[in-house]
Amino acid sequence: MAASAQLNVRLNPEVKAAGDSVLDLYGVSPSELIRALWAKISLGEVALEQVVRALASPPAAGTVPAVADVSEHPGAVSLIQSRQMDFERAAGLDPSTYVPLSSAELDDLVYEDYLDESREDGDWHAE
Repeated sequence: MAASAQLNVRLNPEVKAAGDSVLDLYGVSPSELIRALWAKISLGEVALEQVVRALASPPAAGTVPAVADVSEHPGAVSLIQSRQMDFERAAGLDPSTYVPLSSAELDDLVYEDYLDESREDGDWHAE
């Protein structure tokens, strides 16, 4: 195994907890996220500028294309719903106190799941 380097980061505890919850919802570890970030910015100045721009502004509505009708991906929908319920339980949320995800939000999550499956199958190519 190749040698590794370690990063140590100080975060506000509330920000860390909130971020960890979201990462858990998507099944991504903080280390995986940092590795992906470093891999992207290691491509050079243009990649760094892309990351900085992406972090500086929220995504515009409709920028993430829908993969297909949600009914074509029942496994992904079940996985997403299961992750959402796990997150709600872990966070102590009462589902009756908030609005459930919209179809567009579910489409975005299905797209993310599609990307994850592509990465696992080896079909993923970095831009």
